[in-house]
Amino acid sequence: MNRSLMILLALVSFLAVFGLTQVIGAPAPTPSGQRDAAGCSRHQPVEAAVGVLIDLTDAPAPEHLTQLEAIRSDILRTTPISTKVLVGALTPTLETRPVTLLFAGCNPGSKQGAFTDRPSPAPIDQIWRVRYAQPLAISFDKARELPTSKDSSPLLEAITAFSARADFDGRLKDRRLVVLSDGLQLTPGAYSHFRGGDLWQAYLASPLPAIAQADLTGVKVEFVYLLRPEFAQRQTEQHRAFLTRWLLSRGASSVLFRGIVQPVLAKR
Repeated sequence: MNRSLMILLALVSFLAVFGLTQVIGAPAPTPSGQRDAAGCSRHQPVEAAVGVLIDLTDAPAPEHLTQLEAIRSDILRTTPISTKVLVGALTPTLETRPVTLLFAGCNPGSKQGAFTDRPSPAPIDQIWRVRYAQPLAISFDKARELPTSKDSSPLLEAITAFSARADFDGRLKDRRLVVLSDGLQLTPGAYSHFRGGDLWQAYLASPLPAIAQADLTGVKVEFVYLLRPEFAQRQTEQHRAFLTRWLLSRGASSVLFRGIVQPVLAKR
């Protein structure tokens, strides 16, 4: 047997053992069992994440709960497969931890959207429901049960804490942040949106610029603005302009307000 034939036979044997797709770089289906309990791949890093920050520090009105339900429905309907979803709630009674994490997991795919390593739609849908849809839905319910407070609403600090999480920080290629809040910042003894005046100048004169150093580089922010009639004099266009300016100053690529008659859209 000549040398060329021996090399050819060796190459054929190699391909038979390791698979042609491994050699030419084509994507191979993920083997069964290669996702963790959260539905995330054990071997491929998460590249996209959607964060939901729920601020119900003031008792929510019925229409606010409707907006909360709309977010939950949107996340379940639109989040791409393998994208990580994080749901956190602002917790004003926990001074050292302004965010309570309620859910963290990847969308593993449903029968409409592909688990390539599963034999039939039934197991696929069951995994999607048990690992993802049900725990995600429960997390939104838990947010409604957390303590409320009229004395503290550290929204900027909560956004900062959220952005610093290892599974939502700037190493991800694609980040989206959905904030459900009335936007009325209240850091006792330091800064408040209830005092009126120039909100931005008051912010610059406060300790917050040194505290609320959120890294929102490239983040697409959707702000679901909870209107409160009792605070109509505070929830003005100038108030939304402050929130937009702060979010953009921290690196957000865009800011879209929802829940108001004329959405405020800004892009860098």
